Amino acid sequence: MVHLGHHQDFAIRRLYPADQNEICDHFRRLDAEARHARFWWTVSDERLTT
Repeated sequence: MVHLGHHQDFAIRRLYPADQNEICDHFRRLDAEARHARFWWTVSDERLTT
């Protein structure tokens, strides 16, 4: 893993196709308000996996 930067308790790193499932899982855990703030519109669970 190549770390591109860091700040206290988290690391910034490049994302790869192998990370897709973990990223989708993270987005599915967001509530409706957080999803709207992240994507600027309403996003369903199904849309997050396509």
